Amino acid sequence: MKNIPWNYLVFIFLFGVAVGCKSKKKVADITTPQESAPSEVVEKTPEKEYPDHDENIKTVEKEVTTERKLTEYLTAISTAPSTTSANKTIGETLNMFSSPDALVLIIISESDGIKDYDRPTTIQKYLNYLKDQKKEMDEVHSIKKDANGKITELELKK
Repeated sequence: MKNIPWNYLVFIFLFGVAVGCKSKKKVADITTPQESAPSEVVEKTPEKEYPDHDENIKTVEKEVTTERKLTEYLTAISTAPSTTSANKTIGETLNMFSSPDALVLIIISESDGIKDYDRPTTIQKYLNYLKDQKKEMDEVHSIKKDANGKITELELKK
């Protein structure tokens, strides 16, 4: 073994690997019988047991969609290339709220379930602050809506 050069051994190893790997299937596409078996065994629960299930899913999806849409608007305002663009986005964002005076609370600290807030502001003032400061927005913590689905209170976390 001492007389065989290392580069020759490396070449043999790489050649063996190249010749041995002839499968054209992607590794992710290959499933073992154990992986496919549980999907056949799982029984579908009747819809009658959980009548509110679909409604709850739709409510959660709407909340996530509202939060995502609001986050996108806030990011667009803070990174807008021009004042005109920011003002247009502010107008679109305000359509999500019950009024331009909707309450915005910013959590500055939280311990043992007790929240400490910065001075309360309105959504109109907060959006203009984002536009003027061009700073990164605060994280959306919670959203309260009225019966029409409009945001009445927004809680942000620094």
